[in-house]
Amino acid sequence: MKYLVNSREMKQYDTNTTEHFKVPSLLLMERAALAVFDEIKRQYPCSKKFLIVCGTGNNGADGFALTRLLLLDGAEVHTVLIGDRKKETDQCKKQLEILSAYGCPVLEAIPENTAYDVIVDAIFGVGLSRNVEGIFADTIRKMNEIPGKKIALDMPSGISSDTGAVLKCAFRADCTITFAYEKIGMHLSREMNMSGRS
Repeated sequence: MKYLVNSREMKQYDTNTTEHFKVPSLLLMERAALAVFDEIKRQYPCSKKFLIVCGTGNNGADGFALTRLLLLDGAEVHTVLIGDRKKETDQCKKQLEILSAYGCPVLEAIPENTAYDVIVDAIFGVGLSRNVEGIFADTIRKMNEIPGKKIALDMPSGISSDTGAVLKCAFRADCTITFAYEKIGMHLSREMNMSGRS
């Protein structure tokens, strides 16, 4: 039997880990990025060119940490940041500072007419509860159209981690690498897809 959590429970587990058990959130982020890196190397060992699209929250920070690991491994990585920079979380700011120290540029839009082996979605995390619109919807649609294997970090952006509903627009992931526990919405989304309701 699998233990599934909703977004509220997952946030509480993260809070318990950092506040009660005193594990720094940056350490959790590094472990998450390493887990994704290892899974990419296992599933797509020949991939050399990556597109990683990040939001301004902690999911985006995971994406920036992954960028660094792939770069240090010799991959070519195009990393894009979308969203209001004023809304960056502390972890996001820290990972951007680290990337800057490594001399890695962060783009504001997906490059045109560029081929990638793997496209990584690190835009939204488990807490998304509103419809995906505007630049976020435009970017996700573009990511879906680009050929290549598609990986989502924790949850595909645009899928509710609580209900599995598509919030108007969603990233079509070939593989979702979730952290700590699987989310209820992942299973509900699969059931809806199988029944033809989504």
